[in-house]
Amino acid sequence: MATKPKKLPISVLYAEDKASIRKVYSNVLKTFCEEVHVAVNGKTGLSLFNKFRPDLVITDLNMPEMNGLEMIAEIRKKDPDTRIIIMTAHDARENFLHAIRHRVRGYLIKPVEHDELEAQVRELAREIL
Repeated sequence: MATKPKKLPISVLYAEDKASIRKVYSNVLKTFCEEVHVAVNGKTGLSLFNKFRPDLVITDLNMPEMNGLEMIAEIRKKDPDTRIIIMTAHDARENFLHAIRHRVRGYLIKPVEHDELEAQVRELAREIL
C-alpha cells in the first residue's frame, strides 16, 4: 500500500473573502501543509501575518476592507522575502503587473485544480526548506 506523503513542515496564510471558496481551498491546503492560518480579508490576513509570520502567503485579490494587493504591499514592507501566491478569478493585466512589481511567486486563475495548487506550494516549500 502506498504511503501518503508527509505534510509539508511549513506555515501558510490563506486569505479569501468568499466562504465557500475559502472552505474548499483551506481544506485542500490542510491536507498537505502542517500549519494553515485562514483570513476572511486582507486586513485580517495582515494581522495573522504579523502574528504568525507564515512561510507562504496565498491570497485572493478582490476582498473587502483591504484587498490582496494592499495586503501584499504591507507584507513586503515587513518581509521582502516572503513567498506569495495570488489565487484570483481576475486575470486583468494591471493585477498581473502589480503582482510582478511585488515579486509574487505564483499567479493562479480560479477555479484552481487542487493538484495545481499543491504543485505550486510544494515547489515553494522546497525553496523555503
